[in-house]
Amino acid sequence: MFNKTMIGAGFLAALLVLIFFSKTIYTWNLPEVAATKPFRGTLNKLELSSGIAHWTTLDTFYAVVGGIVVETLVKEGETVSAGQPILRMEYKTSDARRHLMSIENSIQKLQGDIRATQSKLASVERALNGTESGAASSLDFDIYKAKSAAQTAELSYQYGAISRSELETARNNLTALYLSYEESRDTLTRDLQTKQFELQNLLLDAESSRETIEAYEKYVIINAEYIGVIEALNVEKGKFVAENAPFFSIGVGNEFTVNCVVSLENNFIIQGDSCSLSNAFHEFTGLVSRIKPSERGKTVSISVASGEISAGETFEIRFEKKSATSYTLVPSGAVNQDNDGYYLNRIKRSTGILGQEYLIERLDVYIGDSDLQNTAIIQGITFFDPLILVSDKALHAGDIVILSNEEDFFEN
Repeated sequence: MFNKTMIGAGFLAALLVLIFFSKTIYTWNLPEVAATKPFRGTLNKLELSSGIAHWTTLDTFYAVVGGIVVETLVKEGETVSAGQPILRMEYKTSDARRHLMSIENSIQKLQGDIRATQSKLASVERALNGTESGAASSLDFDIYKAKSAAQTAELSYQYGAISRSELETARNNLTALYLSYEESRDTLTRDLQTKQFELQNLLLDAESSRETIEAYEKYVIINAEYIGVIEALNVEKGKFVAENAPFFSIGVGNEFTVNCVVSLENNFIIQGDSCSLSNAFHEFTGLVSRIKPSERGKTVSISVASGEISAGETFEIRFEKKSATSYTLVPSGAVNQDNDGYYLNRIKRSTGILGQEYLIERLDVYIGDSDLQNTAIIQGITFFDPLILVSDKALHAGDIVILSNEEDFFEN
C-alpha cells in the first residue's frame, strides 16, 4: 500500500514537473510584448525653432548728393534723437559753381544766336510775303526786282518785243528766287528749333546745378529725422558716398519681427497664432504675422512688441497648439508600415493546449495627423482592443506572444 501511494505521488509530481518544463520550453522563445489601447483625444502639436529679432520699422536714409564723409558722429546701436547730427560731409562745391558759370555763359551765347536766327528768319518771311515798293532789306529788294522783271517781260512779250523764251527765263528767275528763300526759311526754322531745344536743356542743367549747390550747403551735416536706434551705419570716414547710396538705417519704435523656419509638413501654425519666445534674458509672447514657404521649409514671421528687446537678439521659439478636433488616437510607437501601408498589431486571446494564449492579428488602418506622442487613426479601428506597443522580437500576424501587462486588458 505504501509503495502504491508513493508511486502515485511520484508519478503526479513528475507529471507536474513535466508540464511546468513543457510550458517553460514552449514559451521560452515567444516574443514578450506590452500592449496599449486606442483612446479618444486631441493632438498636442509642438514645434521648436529659433530666430533673430529685427526692427519691424527700419528706415534707411540715402545720400541726396555725392560727397566725402569727413566725420561719423554716432556708432551702430546708439540711440539718437530727432535732429541729432549723424555725419559731417564735404562736397566739391567750387567745381559745381564753375560748372554753373560755364552753363550760364553758354546760355547767354545761345540766346544771342537764337535772336540772330530769329531776325534772319523774319527777313526771309517778310521777303516771301512780298513788298511792292520801298524795299526794307536786300532780300525784299531782290524779290521786288525779280517781280518787276517778270512783269516787264509779260508786257514786252505781249507787244512782241521779246521772245517766248525770254519771258520764261524771267518767270523762272522769280520762281527760283522764291524757292531759294523758302529753302532758307526751312533751314533757319530747323536751326532755330535746334537752338531752342539746346537752350531748354541748358536751362535745366543750370537749374540742376543750382539745386546741387543748395544741397551741398544744406547737407554739410546729416541729421536724424526722428528718435530711434542706429541699426546700420553704411559709411566710413574718408570714403566717398555716391548719390542715392545708403547713409544709415534707424530702427524705430518697440515693434520687432522674428523670423524662423518650421517644417514644410507643419500645418497647425496659422496667421494670428501666439507663440513663446525666450532666451537667457527675456521671455515674451509673440504673434504670428505671416507664413511663407521657402526652400528649407516654411518661414514664419512673428511680431513682438517690447521696449526690452534689442535688434540682433536670438530667441528660442515654441509653437504649441491643441487640435480643435477629437480623434481616435494611438501611441505613435504602435503604428507600423510596410509595402501594403500602415497597420496595427491587435491582440486576440484564445485557448490553446497549455491554456490561454495571445495571438497577433494585423489591423490595416489609415492614419491622419500626429504629434510628438500620438497618431490619429482615420479609418480601421471600430472597437478598442489592445494593441501591441513594444516587443522584444520581430512580430508577424498569427504569432503567439507573451503579454506582459495582461492584467490591464483581460481578466484572470
